[in-house]
Amino acid sequence: MTAPASTEATGRRTARVVGVLFLVATAAGGLSVAVTEPVLSAGDLLADMSAHKTQVLLGALLVLVMGVAVVGVSVAAYPVLRRRSQALALGYVASRTVEAMLYALGAISLMSLVVLSEQYVAAPAPDATTFGAMGEVLVSVREWGAAVVLDTAVFPVGALILYSLLYQARLVPRWLSAWGLVGAVLYLAGGVLLALDLTEASSAPLVLSNVPLAVNELVLAVWLIAKGFSAPAGAPQPLTDDALARD
Repeated sequence: MTAPASTEATGRRTARVVGVLFLVATAAGGLSVAVTEPVLSAGDLLADMSAHKTQVLLGALLVLVMGVAVVGVSVAAYPVLRRRSQALALGYVASRTVEAMLYALGAISLMSLVVLSEQYVAAPAPDATTFGAMGEVLVSVREWGAAVVLDTAVFPVGALILYSLLYQARLVPRWLSAWGLVGAVLYLAGGVLLALDLTEASSAPLVLSNVPLAVNELVLAVWLIAKGFSAPAGAPQPLTDDALARD
């Protein structure tokens, strides 16, 4: 009976790691928005950013932390998810890796804005039009590359993969994974509307379309930390050639 107890403990540890990383990613993302958005929405973007560069750089660092955490989620969950479908499990790792790359792009844009703002303030007679245009380009890179592309082609697709695997393998209660699937579809729909310029990032419909999945991820994280993956699908088992063939 030692082996089953050991594998069960391993499964619980894996679930806790995944849950904690979900919380870390959510907290880092939320804090990043809280510290950077007031600066980015300022009237004189470059002057205000130069005055609050530490705040902006902290926001960029938090974005990078979020990127590392989301990749960690997929890597930690992979041994469990692959027993249902190795191809989809790899797809989930790939989607979260691309997501992290887009977060890195957003962080680099913020850092570049800080450098540009310092040059703007230090210039004896700065050309407001030129500097402003450069700033707008960097903001657009962040908004389109790390937001629109992320919301339409990466994050919701990864969520659909994850929750479909959780649903099929019954790794968590089906109401929880079904909730995640619905939330992912709503999130994707909102991202498409944003990409087509049919709504704004701060509009109520878009925010409401993102809420179900955001809340679901928090509930999923708490569930995994408290309950772990459901048995027997969540119990670690060796991946045999026959299992691979079935996948």
